[in-house]
Amino acid sequence: MNAYVKVLFLLFSSFIIIKFLLSYTYSLEQHDIEKTSNNPPSTDGVTDAEQYDHLLRKIPRLSKEVHGGGGMTAKHHQKPLCVSANTTYVRPLECANLDTYCGDWKRKKWHPQGCRYRDFTSAEARQCMGNHTLGFIGDSMIRNFGLSVGLFLSDRVDFGDVDNELSMDKVVEKEGIEWTKVKKVDNLLLAPLESEATKNNWKWQVQIWEMPLRSTLQGGKVEEVLNNGKASKYDGLHPIDLAFWLHGINDYGWFQEYPYGPKFYEQMTGEWLRVRGTVQVPSVWFSMNNNCLEGYKPGGLYMGDWIDEKTKIKGFNMVEDANRFVHNKLRELKLPYFDAAAVLRSPQRCELSYNGLHVKMWVNIERVKMLFNHLCDEDLNWVGTVDRFV
Repeated sequence: MNAYVKVLFLLFSSFIIIKFLLSYTYSLEQHDIEKTSNNPPSTDGVTDAEQYDHLLRKIPRLSKEVHGGGGMTAKHHQKPLCVSANTTYVRPLECANLDTYCGDWKRKKWHPQGCRYRDFTSAEARQCMGNHTLGFIGDSMIRNFGLSVGLFLSDRVDFGDVDNELSMDKVVEKEGIEWTKVKKVDNLLLAPLESEATKNNWKWQVQIWEMPLRSTLQGGKVEEVLNNGKASKYDGLHPIDLAFWLHGINDYGWFQEYPYGPKFYEQMTGEWLRVRGTVQVPSVWFSMNNNCLEGYKPGGLYMGDWIDEKTKIKGFNMVEDANRFVHNKLRELKLPYFDAAAVLRSPQRCELSYNGLHVKMWVNIERVKMLFNHLCDEDLNWVGTVDRFV
């Protein structure tokens, strides 16, 4: 009996010691995160993406924090809202030292530095949307995001039952998810399905206009969309209330030589700047995906079939330089900008990428919830204006 008690005592003691060591290790890791959050590496003297990556590697890489580890803490709930009734876009709180480091992922939830986002359910997002329409214009990056917005609002996919490690367009393809088609309009994806809208009396709409190249935007094509000319011409299309615009990764020219940022701003963001003041629908510039070279798959960084793989790989530097320049320039000019790439400027960014360019589905769903923080007030009323993104 005494031997049995001794064994139990030894087992219990071992369990307590192991638990203490694990807890202590986790506390040290949390201290590293907190230390980095309070004193993020400075971007002083940073001139290119290689230096930026070097800074990012100084931040503790706690990969397990993406899928597990500490959840919501009391300290997190004490942080101010990133977007609230008293202030619009708290971008200086969200990212320290320009855009070097913006926060951490824990249990597939984004924890920005210095502030917090409200969580959203699909029902809450629909309540806020009411009868409003969002438009997404541009290339595959914003198409994936627009698909995520449409499916989140529709509540048509159980995101826990699908392969959410895929990009959203791959999930749509794999699951055979349908979209409303508009006759004689080939470059448009539309949510919700007409049958869903009728059944649920939904008045909201998400329009995804695939215009991935400057040539597909020019000639008055994008102006027709943003003057709601399409809505007046085709049955079933609602007038757009607020649009988001991104293109550039498919266009040859700006990424030929350094510095990439000013060229991207002049040639790509410049198209948006040229159009935004001449059209009816207010619009917001959308950031490209800062991604991880380690996760790159051939064909992932699409820049046209005529671009060789070596140049595509160089595209990681191009994207980061372009994002950084546009980010700072639009902040300086106080122009509307949705920094969706903020969640990718974190220690865990290599776990967020699907193919080196597009992010995994669950990452986009978290970004969709961030978006609704800007579009909705704390009582779930629609406040979707460009002022919420300045």
